[in-house]
Amino acid sequence: GENKYPCVLEDLPFVLSKIGSHRSDDLVPVPRRVMDVLKRGGYLDLRRTDVGLWYKKASCYKTLATASEDADDTLVETVLCDAGMCSLEHRWRALKDKKAAAGTTAAVADKVVLYLKAGPGDEGASAVGDCPYAQYVRIALEEKGVPYELKPCTLFNKPQWLVQQHGGALPALAHGDEQCVESEICAQYIDFFFSQSSLTPYGMEDIRAAREASSGIFPALARYLVTLPDHDDEAEKCRAGLEKALGHLERYFASRSSEGGASGPYLVGDGQQFSLVDASFAPKIYHMHVGLQWFKDITTKDMSAKFPRVYRYMKAVFTRPSVKMTLPKSSVIVWGWTNARSSNE
Repeated sequence: GENKYPCVLEDLPFVLSKIGSHRSDDLVPVPRRVMDVLKRGGYLDLRRTDVGLWYKKASCYKTLATASEDADDTLVETVLCDAGMCSLEHRWRALKDKKAAAGTTAAVADKVVLYLKAGPGDEGASAVGDCPYAQYVRIALEEKGVPYELKPCTLFNKPQWLVQQHGGALPALAHGDEQCVESEICAQYIDFFFSQSSLTPYGMEDIRAAREASSGIFPALARYLVTLPDHDDEAEKCRAGLEKALGHLERYFASRSSEGGASGPYLVGDGQQFSLVDASFAPKIYHMHVGLQWFKDITTKDMSAKFPRVYRYMKAVFTRPSVKMTLPKSSVIVWGWTNARSSNE
């Protein structure tokens, strides 16, 4: 709240009508579930790009007021459990050990179900929606080779446990008796519980650098796509903000190459290994790929001259099997952003 203010995306037009459209850069679009956490006393520190630092202090789970602020930077969350205060990682490890002692394995003993936003109403409640955070979790499941069932949800068909325990937040993952919400928590759970090759093969310093380089793009894209009319001065200002964020990522790729430390196509470290950072970012830039072309008449290929390294990255992740097979239909992405834009007319 010192320099930037979180705002639910669909509330942006109303807020700007009160504070003035010239202050649009002061607002940071956040999911409604994040705003719900803030209302319950949590906080979001925009100076830190590692989501783990935030999850330790505020999330959908109830945290202890005595939780240490000096805990290490692993992507875990402090929660209340039967044994007292422990991290999710500790709880997950205990659960994994319990299954192993019973002679079962997490990968085969329990069914995995992913609850996610449903698509357009005319396609029925069984259609998968446009949520990039749900796709992030799906990519993690695909990378691990985990069989899973999709349960698209509307306001009217969410399971009782999801509504009562987590306020209906989506996406949500159920694995046997274990349940979690928030895409980052779900992806971390998948990476921890299923023993195929790790999706966090790099150190925290490399992960932070990659997140910091890419984190500004989706908020800038959201501001640009919902700004109407499409080509007035305000829209051009938002386009400049998006290009600034893309330029930041372009420079990250360039500096990594000039230092001789990167030879692969992906975001973290040397770029050789696909990671959770890529799984999280790929759906967001696919929204950029579809949204810019449909609403702003800009193709990502048009932008390749200015951002060639970003363009090469997009081609690499869009052709990766786990990403390609989980991409929502372009028409569904257009449907989602059309709804967001309609509230700004």
